[in-house]
Amino acid sequence: MKHRNIVQFLRAFSFNDCTFLVLELCPYGSLMEMVKKRKGLTEPEVRFYSIQIAGAIKYMHSKGIIHRDLKMGNIFLDRNMNTKVGDFGLAALLVTGKDMHTIRRTTLCGTPNYIAPEILEKGKKGHDHMVDIWSLEHRFAMLTSKPPFQSTSTDEIYRRARERDYEWPTMETAGKLISSEAKDIVATMLEDADRRPEPDSIVQHPDEFGPGHDNTADLFGSQDPSSTQPTDLVIFYQRLGDVGCWVFCDGHLQFNFPDHTKLVINAAGTWCHFWHLPQDAAESLAKTGTLDPKSLDERSTLSYPLQTLLNFQTKPSARTTTTTRRRPEIPADLQGIPAANDFRRKIHFIKDVVKEWVSHGGLGNSSMDRENRLMWAGHRETVNVKIPTKMTWVTIGARWGDDRLSAYVDPRNPTALGEEIDEPKRFARSHSS
Repeated sequence: MKHRNIVQFLRAFSFNDCTFLVLELCPYGSLMEMVKKRKGLTEPEVRFYSIQIAGAIKYMHSKGIIHRDLKMGNIFLDRNMNTKVGDFGLAALLVTGKDMHTIRRTTLCGTPNYIAPEILEKGKKGHDHMVDIWSLEHRFAMLTSKPPFQSTSTDEIYRRARERDYEWPTMETAGKLISSEAKDIVATMLEDADRRPEPDSIVQHPDEFGPGHDNTADLFGSQDPSSTQPTDLVIFYQRLGDVGCWVFCDGHLQFNFPDHTKLVINAAGTWCHFWHLPQDAAESLAKTGTLDPKSLDERSTLSYPLQTLLNFQTKPSARTTTTTRRRPEIPADLQGIPAANDFRRKIHFIKDVVKEWVSHGGLGNSSMDRENRLMWAGHRETVNVKIPTKMTWVTIGARWGDDRLSAYVDPRNPTALGEEIDEPKRFARSHSS
């Protein structure tokens, strides 16, 4: 098998009665290690990694292979912090013989927390490729840092899995709000085998509004699973309070803001794709601190030169001479959208982030000092949210290390840091300018 999200087999050899396998190096360990260290990932991160894993599953299944032990401990992180599915020790072929006859497997195998109920039936009907879809329940663990059916005994885990007996943590216990879309997509994976979605259906789920599947493929070219285009590969991820930042190999940047908007800017800084709220919803959020959940389904995208978006409400100037660089006419019903969605302030924030990278010596090297930590002061929900809320500053995948700091912040006054939650963890990294 050869796929960008599967650990590559390089060669095998024997020595002193032992067989050795040479595999692709994944220097950042497993997804489980990162989730344990971070005590859960953000929803955008879970979306990003889940898209990659779904692509690997689709490829395996197209080859007639089922993994049967998909869990975070068997999903690894390469040097660009992309996922790689590995450890095929329990994998099996679903097709056999010259006629490629499809068969169902009956072996009881896997890790208790992620075993599909049909595997537990011990040979009654057998199981097929849908056991790998069930294992994608690890989205639950990625968000909460605990498997959904975790219990004190294996028998109790199996009972809970058969009965789909699990509960999402509340905002008070989890320290964050988990969206209904994120919960719904996990529920679809825990259906009976004949009702579980295929990988293509998973990436089309409403929860996948985020990096990996949100029409970005249409804007930046094909995202075929076997593609090696640099637009697909993340150099590093950075979180600045409640703002997420991704930097891709081709140089384009993506910033996700807490008002559920997103900016993707090309490497030259000349073109911008802006995922935004409807104008009335954005204005209501700015005025009242509340957001109708229905407005999240009504988000749209503006794709224009960056300078045009910054001057959306300015009419093109009349010129006495002809020019081929005339700014486009903007439809009247669109002109107020960037301002309502705080677009200009978001661009200034992005400029501040990049400026700090430059002054500190490289991409991703942002100050972690309390007095200099970058914080987004713009619009966000401030009603019916946990106050104070936990915000985190961390960089993953950049060569500066992976320091992580968290603090309590009142979303009504987001630039005032509250109590630090954990002590600074320094790994041979300097944050001074």
